[in-house]
Amino acid sequence: MSLEREAQILLKKSYECPVCGNKFKSLSVKTGKARRIDQGAYLRPICEGVNPTKYDAVMCPMCGYAAMARYFNEMVPAQKLKIREKIVSMFQPVTFSEDAYTYDEVLKRYKMAYLCDVTANVQESRIAYTCVKLAWVVRARIEDPDEALSEEEKEKLAAYEMECLKNAFKHFMSAFSSEDFPMCGMDEYTVSYLVAELGYGVGHYSDAQRMLGNVVGKRDISPRLKDKALDLKQAISKKLEEQEKAKEAQK
Repeated sequence: MSLEREAQILLKKSYECPVCGNKFKSLSVKTGKARRIDQGAYLRPICEGVNPTKYDAVMCPMCGYAAMARYFNEMVPAQKLKIREKIVSMFQPVTFSEDAYTYDEVLKRYKMAYLCDVTANVQESRIAYTCVKLAWVVRARIEDPDEALSEEEKEKLAAYEMECLKNAFKHFMSAFSSEDFPMCGMDEYTVSYLVAELGYGVGHYSDAQRMLGNVVGKRDISPRLKDKALDLKQAISKKLEEQEKAKEAQK
């Protein structure tokens, strides 16, 4: 979808920055305008006409504080102090398009959200959630025909996508040992599947297999998630078999 058409299904939401107090507006997709038609890798929602994930990161243009919309106002004094010391002190005010965000603008907002998550030392699951969504945005840009990217640009974006996936896997694995469910609005089965798929995607097949054990065979999971889990189980088993054969060949 072109930015001109995309602008027609967006609205401006008002925010007050919890760090600097600046009042600003951020674009958001109108309710009911993003109809999900499919699901990509790592549970990425694919919607008809618009990529709603583009508008999930909210960023204060005055001080640079950014976060996923659902977490934007969650701020304790110690986190505010860290953001002011490490982010605000070095940030120069920016402006964003008023009608629809370009992918360059979206990536800037997401990268700042990730930086602020790490700086404020928020929960591991929240950092992982930001990383997953950042990977979704990068993948959507690669696949968007309106972007007309060169092969070199696609390769660079794919490398960055992999970096995001690795970070998401690392932080979710840490979250499993220190946090309770639900995580980022997801139940244990959904998160377990997501981490298993992340592990498979970044080459941690044994960890992926272990995480999938929390899903496969459970009776109270959705049929759709069960089918995805069984397909992933086969893919992981194949990779582990290939690794064992490679080890044997080296002996």
